[in-house]
Amino acid sequence: MENQKWLEERKEKWLEEQEELKKAWLREQSKKFMEENGVNKWMEKQQEKWVERQMEKWYRQHEEIIKEWHDKQIEKWKELLEEKWLEKQKEILKEIEAK
Repeated sequence: MENQKWLEERKEKWLEEQEELKKAWLREQSKKFMEENGVNKWMEKQQEKWVERQMEKWYRQHEEIIKEWHDKQIEKWKELLEEKWLEKQKEILKEIEAK
């Protein structure tokens, strides 16, 4: 009876080991297949393309923000220049009136 139990445990352990070996072998075969057929390079290219698309998307989003900021700065400068121009015109008028 005790031998029977030991044999069952040993058989179960052996089956588990075989399953692990089978999984390892399948992983190795999969890796080998991917290398032989250029799948890894294809996957790397796909990842590079995805990264490029993300960078372009990020740039477009930020380009709009930068453009808005730049437009606001131009408006501020225009206002300042108009104010300065008006002040200068007033000074010129005062000088003319004083003469």
